[in-house]
Amino acid sequence: MKWIKWLIGLGIGCGAILLLLMPVKYYRIVSEGTDVYEAHYVLYGDRTQKQVVQIEHELVGIGAIVVDFRRSQNMKPVAVTVKTLDGEVMSRGEIILEQAADDSFVWTALSDGVDRRGEVVIEFKAPQAQVKNPMGLRFEKESGRVALGLVEKVTVAQRIVIWTKDHQERSFRVMLVVAGGSLVAFILSLASSQRNIFRLSVTTWLIIGLAIIALLVRLRTAVQVESVFGGDAFNYLIQSRAWLDGANPFAEEFRRKAPFLPLLLLPAWLGVIDPIVWGRIISIIAGVGAVVMLPRLLMFLQVPRQLAIGAGLLLAVNRNFWWESVHGLANTLYAALILGAVYAFMLQRKKYGRYLVGVLVGLTTLTRWEGGAVAAVLLPAVWIWHRLNIKTIIYTGWPALALVAIPFVFWPITGETGMRTMSDIAGDGGLKLAYSWGDFVGNLKGLELFLGRNWILVEAVGEQLWWLAGGLSIGLILGFLHRNQFRFYGRLVRFMPYILLLILIVVLIESSRESYKYLTMVLTALTGIGWGATLVIKPKFSIPVGLMLIGQVLVITMILPKSRYYLQLIPFLCAGVIFGLWIIGDWRRSYVSRVGTVLLVGVFSMLIYLDSARAMPGTISGFNEKSGNHTVIIQASKYLLDLPGNVAVVEESDLPARVYLTLERTRIFPIEWAENMEDLTDEEIYGWLKAFNIIYIIETTAQPVFDIIERHPDDFEFMEKFSSGYTEEEAMVYKVKK
Repeated sequence: MKWIKWLIGLGIGCGAILLLLMPVKYYRIVSEGTDVYEAHYVLYGDRTQKQVVQIEHELVGIGAIVVDFRRSQNMKPVAVTVKTLDGEVMSRGEIILEQAADDSFVWTALSDGVDRRGEVVIEFKAPQAQVKNPMGLRFEKESGRVALGLVEKVTVAQRIVIWTKDHQERSFRVMLVVAGGSLVAFILSLASSQRNIFRLSVTTWLIIGLAIIALLVRLRTAVQVESVFGGDAFNYLIQSRAWLDGANPFAEEFRRKAPFLPLLLLPAWLGVIDPIVWGRIISIIAGVGAVVMLPRLLMFLQVPRQLAIGAGLLLAVNRNFWWESVHGLANTLYAALILGAVYAFMLQRKKYGRYLVGVLVGLTTLTRWEGGAVAAVLLPAVWIWHRLNIKTIIYTGWPALALVAIPFVFWPITGETGMRTMSDIAGDGGLKLAYSWGDFVGNLKGLELFLGRNWILVEAVGEQLWWLAGGLSIGLILGFLHRNQFRFYGRLVRFMPYILLLILIVVLIESSRESYKYLTMVLTALTGIGWGATLVIKPKFSIPVGLMLIGQVLVITMILPKSRYYLQLIPFLCAGVIFGLWIIGDWRRSYVSRVGTVLLVGVFSMLIYLDSARAMPGTISGFNEKSGNHTVIIQASKYLLDLPGNVAVVEESDLPARVYLTLERTRIFPIEWAENMEDLTDEEIYGWLKAFNIIYIIETTAQPVFDIIERHPDDFEFMEKFSSGYTEEEAMVYKVKK
């Protein structure tokens, strides 16, 4: 048998060498020309245009950008002749314009291949065209060179070398992904070792390293984010401060916000750390915790350690999860708690596991109100698993009920529970409610966009939901074959990881909008394969979790289908991809398949990291530009923190001031006044300042409303000016004298 395997290996090696020597055509763009009307040579009758080019391989075709210059709709062919420098004709071709659209290359095969190295002359002529309907041949305006493409006959090995020279930036990216991915794959493969290092297993050290990587990339991003944009993060902080100030933390203005994150934010008011920074730390810890939990969850499901850690790596470098986990919002915490609840659900055979399910679904509900859908699935699943045992129902139900009851406990004091009602949701203009099936189908576009851009930032996402459904169907079949260990199944899928790896590399080489779109659809289908196979292989676990995920999708899609609100799906998308790769490879019986699968995970992880890292600077810059007004108001509020007295700030810019200066000190200049300043008299403004005992004014260039300062400069003292590093917006602090 060994000699047979040796012969097979030798045959594969020889085949690879022969493949590199196979002749192929390479389409090389020499010049793309200038896309303006005047940058076209006019061809008709005997008029010709020549271009000298250097050829290094056998020339079998020519390409050029030819247009109907007068839009006469009477297009004529353009003759192409290849000559020596002495005028000897070597080959001919003919470009038929009907085959092309404007601004694109039209290619023609030559009658004979030009197998000669050195310079040749390429001549273009349109003998059938006339002055009234000439052909236009695009050229480069600066140099006068014709927009020209060459079709060369080369070997596969030569094509790789030529492509690398012609596309240096893209080839570097490909090599970086492949080399970096191979290194990642090697590190992941170490998880198969049974050795201990300093009394900890290699797997444990890899998970620690994974946590460090997730932490470092988030810290590096967090320090570049100047401020906060939007009201959610400020509202969580204001709700948190309400607990300390004796205000109502369940007031109507906080109804959208569940109380768990505000309670976690309470240490920020000890004065040791900035409240916004503390909110980010909570989110980062939650993100890193989810990255660590995911491999543990998959290993519990008997997914190989190498692949399980690969799933954690995918989650660590996922662009959406990475970005959202540096903001002081509840989304990352919510995702981590759901993942923790699912992990506890797997441990439910143990008493503490069942107890943790109750605790975590309760905390999930207190983090975002739609977490109630998690409890509505996982708790009954535990009870059914244990045959509706009364002790189990009480043991798991009481911690969940106790936690969810917290808002109701304060109801006699506050008069409100802070929970959203149907009438409240219906009256919220910021939501995108689906009142009909048509509305729901329209909202599904948001889910489709989230799925398509989950891995790579692409322009077009395609029919993601259909590919997901197709993947689920295939996964059900493969799961059945895998569970029953059909022998032909291993042979069927053994080389699938290498096929997917080849697709990935081809997409990187192509780097076109369409190729990336299809790559995202393949990844979505792979996710579906993983989920479908899990339903067959691990039904007791996957069915409740699947129902829980469906519940989350339905709730979010019916209310507000934005990507950040689908964030809790990302860990399960990572798990789906990894489970899919495990299923389509013959992991148990084929070493070749195991190597290919780990290599694919490494290369894919590297691609996702590079794409995320490339997109992050632009995301950070755009965020900082949008939050410029909040940035300068925060700086001004911190400046006034230790100065006693009420502070005036215009409405819609008041949230940062309320966080740092408290609602008691902050006086909000009405927005309806700010929008109609020409109708106000100075006496009215002075009256407002006096009525609210205003000592300081924060004036911003984004919302300049206190023109009275310019008209009466002696009544106000300029104190300080603050600016943002990303915008021209400024905030000025004035002290009221009069």
